Amino acid sequence: MRTGKVIFKKRLTIVLILVMIVTLSTTIGLADNNNGNVYDEEPLIFFDKVFDVLEWGGAITAVIIELDEPITVDELDNLDIEVFAVTGAPLGAVADSFEGQRVVRDVFLSETGAIEHTLIRNPVRPGGHGPAGTVSAESGRFVVVELRYGYSGTRIGVNGSSAVFGGIAIPGAVPGGGATYIAEMDYTVIINGVEADFRSKISPIFDDFILVNNPVEGFTMQQYRLLVPDGEGPFPIVIWAHGAGEGFRGHAATGVNNEGIQVAGNMGGIGWIVNGPEPTAVLAPQRGIGPGAPGGGASPAAIRAGSVAYIQYLIESGVVDANRVYVSGVSAGGAEAKNYLLENPEFFAGAFIICQVGAAQNNPANPVHVANMERIRHIPIWYFQGQMVPGHAHDFSTPQYNLLQSLNADDVRLTILYRIPGTEIPNIEFFGAEGFQGASWQPGTFPIPAPEFYPDLHWSWIPALNDGHGVTQDRILNGSMYDTTFMTWLFEQVRDPSVPSELNIANPNQLRTLLEEGDVILNVPGNLGIFVHHSPFIIPAGRTLYVQTSLNVHRDAELIIEGRLVVLPGARINNQGNDSTITIAQGGTLVNNNHIENVSGSVIVNNGTIVNFARFEIRANTAFYAGNVLLTPLNVHRNAIPLN
Repeated sequence: MRTGKVIFKKRLTIVLILVMIVTLSTTIGLADNNNGNVYDEEPLIFFDKVFDVLEWGGAITAVIIELDEPITVDELDNLDIEVFAVTGAPLGAVADSFEGQRVVRDVFLSETGAIEHTLIRNPVRPGGHGPAGTVSAESGRFVVVELRYGYSGTRIGVNGSSAVFGGIAIPGAVPGGGATYIAEMDYTVIINGVEADFRSKISPIFDDFILVNNPVEGFTMQQYRLLVPDGEGPFPIVIWAHGAGEGFRGHAATGVNNEGIQVAGNMGGIGWIVNGPEPTAVLAPQRGIGPGAPGGGASPAAIRAGSVAYIQYLIESGVVDANRVYVSGVSAGGAEAKNYLLENPEFFAGAFIICQVGAAQNNPANPVHVANMERIRHIPIWYFQGQMVPGHAHDFSTPQYNLLQSLNADDVRLTILYRIPGTEIPNIEFFGAEGFQGASWQPGTFPIPAPEFYPDLHWSWIPALNDGHGVTQDRILNGSMYDTTFMTWLFEQVRDPSVPSELNIANPNQLRTLLEEGDVILNVPGNLGIFVHHSPFIIPAGRTLYVQTSLNVHRDAELIIEGRLVVLPGARINNQGNDSTITIAQGGTLVNNNHIENVSGSVIVNNGTIVNFARFEIRANTAFYAGNVLLTPLNVHRNAIPLN
């Protein structure tokens, strides 16, 4: 039973009513995309509903009515249009629902019926018709009916626009627990008393995320959503890692599942297309193991491995630029994005990590975590999140940022908001108290008032995926916006494809030359000695020397670390004594994964950072200044000589 009053109604004359009745009685023949039938016996009008992925997920933002013959823009005034919706959760799950009349905001003509992402983005509409300031076509067969939409705390129930349910549990779905689903939606459109026939759901951009099979051996059971832009590649690509709510759920008995919600649940995939600075490919895997899961029942780690293998396939096919592979994720997907980096430290050009969650692995005191972050310090990373109240465990970005800073990371950024923008996004509507109209907040005072738009400050992915829309300095708790936007910054990052040179002969002069050109792996059988006539031997800033065998600093010689010296597992450094000296300069880093021996009479001075995972001996009569040491303390023997 339909209820509600006519929302969009123009005055009709008796003559014009008769004209419309004659027009609508004309026999037409159009294919029904739902069942393939061709209607040529009854007078029919067709409509399509527009499923648009917005900041909080999919929404029905418009219907498009196709008439049997064109009308003029003046004749729009002769149309009475009513749109009714019944929206509910799949399989009768307990959730909010909507049944009633949708509010019509505007009506305009289109010659083709083509629709772009987000009908309603600009409040200024010259001429009174059309999306984002576009004047209605002078004539056309397609009537585009914009519907009122907006977010509320109950999503579906307030205005019926939202087309996704968050956090609902469907009995019998595997795995169990709450997840996000696309809603079941039954629409009815009546134009001048004639009921139009539903034809299809149009999903701008979302429909371009096709479900692809991975052809790489070992991963052929995996599928992903992929969008590749028009034009000639290679293109940059972003891996989008969804949050926990978009994890796969499948119902074996009916086949109902939520595949695709990793793109439809928010603008995580589509935001890069709509707001990115240039055309890009986007790959959106979906984690989860229920029946019909696109990951083929694989673990998250196996899906990550498959995704990387598939992108490598796209690189070899000329579709993707090997030096512009990025990863971004939100909430649990933020931690997933970090996992991609840790497992593939030489694959990615940059990362944008949004309001990530995690646990002990984010603790700087965790040895595994410190070792891992050391491996990705060269990757540009921008952390972004909202500030949570004390005790709300969502600040997992700050300790990682601080740790990477202490490891002299090449480019690590952190932006924390204490007030998240929402109302400034054009033409988004809010509904009473559930609109979360927030007040200003002074840093350091609690509780933080309700945010302007979102249920809580964890929802910082919304301004993030709008490329920082509304993120102004007065809303930032720490630092600044770095005079750029998130997406612009990310797409400026280019992976350095160069690999370290390898030195396997004991020649310090050749090592010096190689370090001037780039990073070096020292793989000399036995050891390489640095003597006084080589001193001072400098590892330049911006360069890394990886010791794979052994490096000895001999009597009166000096090794100065302005860049990075990494002692790999199984390797060793000997500071031999008799005034042999190792100096870590300010900004330099010494990373020990195995054994460093400072014997009697040697000197070690740390003005930079020592990251110690293993055995680091400071023997008796060794002069030392420990400085900043991360993780494992140095083993300082009796009678060692501390320096001030």
